[in-house]
Amino acid sequence: MYIGKLRNIIVSLVFALCLGVFFNNTVAVGATGFPDTQMHWAEKSINFWAAKGYIEGYANGKFMPDQAITRAEFCTFVNKLMGFKKVSNTHFSDLKGNEWYALEMRKAVGAGYLHGYPDGTIRANRGITRAEMASIIYNILTLRSAQKDYLGKYIDREDVQDWSYIPVNAVVWNDYMSGFPDRTFRPGSTVTRAETLAIFDRVVGTLYDKPGFHGLSYNNITLTGNAFINSSNVTLRNVTIEGDLIITEGAGQGSVTLFNVKVNRVVKTNAGLIVNDSNLAEVLVEHTNNNQLRLLAQGTTEIKTLDVRTSVILEEANLAGTGFNDVVLKNPQGAKVQLDGIFKDVNVETPLVQLDFLQGTMDSLALSLAARDAKVNLNSNTTVKKLSVINKASIEGRGVINNAEVYGDGVVFDRAPKSIKIAPGVKAKVNGRTVTGTRTYNSGDYYDRAPYFVNKYPFVENIFSRGFDLVLKADRACKAYYVILEEEERIPSSDEVIAGEDADGRSVGSNYRGYVSLSANKEKIVEIDGLRVDQDYCVYLVLDNSAVEIDPPVIRVRVTTEDSEYGNLSGEVTTANGTPIKGVKVTVKKGSTTIDSTTTDSNGTYLIYDLESGTYTMVFSKSGYESAQTTQVIVSRGKTKYVDKILR
Repeated sequence: MYIGKLRNIIVSLVFALCLGVFFNNTVAVGATGFPDTQMHWAEKSINFWAAKGYIEGYANGKFMPDQAITRAEFCTFVNKLMGFKKVSNTHFSDLKGNEWYALEMRKAVGAGYLHGYPDGTIRANRGITRAEMASIIYNILTLRSAQKDYLGKYIDREDVQDWSYIPVNAVVWNDYMSGFPDRTFRPGSTVTRAETLAIFDRVVGTLYDKPGFHGLSYNNITLTGNAFINSSNVTLRNVTIEGDLIITEGAGQGSVTLFNVKVNRVVKTNAGLIVNDSNLAEVLVEHTNNNQLRLLAQGTTEIKTLDVRTSVILEEANLAGTGFNDVVLKNPQGAKVQLDGIFKDVNVETPLVQLDFLQGTMDSLALSLAARDAKVNLNSNTTVKKLSVINKASIEGRGVINNAEVYGDGVVFDRAPKSIKIAPGVKAKVNGRTVTGTRTYNSGDYYDRAPYFVNKYPFVENIFSRGFDLVLKADRACKAYYVILEEEERIPSSDEVIAGEDADGRSVGSNYRGYVSLSANKEKIVEIDGLRVDQDYCVYLVLDNSAVEIDPPVIRVRVTTEDSEYGNLSGEVTTANGTPIKGVKVTVKKGSTTIDSTTTDSNGTYLIYDLESGTYTMVFSKSGYESAQTTQVIVSRGKTKYVDKILR
């Protein structure tokens, strides 16, 4: 009888262990930590994050701190920390759906910080590189681009590829990641599990992940780094934060309350926010599901700038401070915005926005060129002192507009403004009556002093698979700024074009932006190269003149790069544990004839251009490794074939 019971107990334990290995392959930290992390340099960090459930050990009870963290493990950690829940339905050939990490990978794609590879794979079990981790941190925190090069101190700066330069430079600038004692950054090296947690110690700073009151009742405390809130119903009081404050989607539908809080850098909130007697330099509002978030300003609160990238309700009540000052709406198309209070400047920079002004006053409301088909409703107890419209829009309701300026066709006013200026050649409809613009400015105004493109310019010619010639001519001497974005991206503002940024204020790659000096009525050709094959782009241009006091219009030119008649080969060569191998010779043969060859860079990657369609043999070889490895591949017209290789 006892033997039978013992056998049942053993069978049950084995079954339970198998389930744990099958479904997750991880276990939580024990009361005394992990056996392989004691006396480890990152022991404190590992125990902290593991005890809170953000990362786990393996089924053998170990943590393996010096093992490379995989893309799956890292995405699981980030999703827990940031509270991401949106799931992408994108298909990946190496993600069947029954893997323990399948849901987490789809969350990462849904949140927008992870993308698959051109060959349709997601490579969840591959180690994540330092450059990739920097890019993800840059995206989940919506970091600003650094204004100068902080990578010059590293001797391997040239190993930082173009796609990762801006993120790597930004995380180094913010001291989230740093180099090694030998003055290298090693962008292509994988990141260990211990190193990951050490990096996020700096990223997160102080973590508030439980509901309730945090901070002292009376005395003020100062946090020298960042602060993270990822729980609902949190009240943070009497705190000065010298870094950023991140309120994650983990706060859910509940609100976070700030009382007597000062944030010197940026507040990024993905949840509702009540702000009492607080001073916030800049607030960024966004949500992966475009949920409508409510922000309430009370007491002596001052919010200097507000960057809104989701549907939102902005409300002021019992306010003694300035509340919301400069508001920029960069919401997704079709977003809904409700305003209630006294606002200084509100700028709309996205199309199809529904803006309802419920009550209060606005010093300035600007609908930019990007705000096409915006719909503004002004309740009867609202006043807009100055309205500027550059594109098609509808202004409805019984609110008062003191002064309106119209620079684009298709603007409809339900009620006539007290004063309206319509640019020459522009038509607007006011109270059902069509009004044609006449010259309303004095001499020396915008239309007399601003440069403009002469007839038929700008245009593109000599289009090829990776670029084109951009042809420009203006009526007077000026600078022409441009950025090149994929067609589905939102339209940037004139300031963003001049700064070389996209509509989210992020710097674009060096071959996607620039400026040239134009002479009066003289054609200039800008050669654009390094773009993607068979891709739809929009070139956004701005003619700038320092004498002009009104924002210049943004001009758009559409272009599609050609589908190349040749194909390409690209990929990565690594060791069995995912470490990139530099200097591997990659030879492409057709039969016994060598067609082309190259060697892998410090990230283990290679690229061979312009191969005719057909079947080839690839040979991978490097002294000190096993004998040369061969692979047969088929190259297709206009496509890049990705071939990765492991050498032992």
